[in-house]
Amino acid sequence: MKSVLKKLNDKINKEDAIWIKLCHKITVNQKLDMKVRLMLGEIEAGLKLKISKNIVFMDVPAAVAGI
Repeated sequence: MKSVLKKLNDKINKEDAIWIKLCHKITVNQKLDMKVRLMLGEIEAGLKLKISKNIVFMDVPAAVAGI
């Protein structure tokens, strides 16, 4: 009877260890995903700013030429 309980307990411990590793991997991946999203957001904001600056500078000569 003790050996059956020990085997059952060992199996539960192994499954718990697998779940802990899986949850850790998911957490790490979510953190990395958030970092990537933040970086992409910063890059996107920078590109929008750069594009809007270029458009402003392009519009000024066009306005001067139109006058």
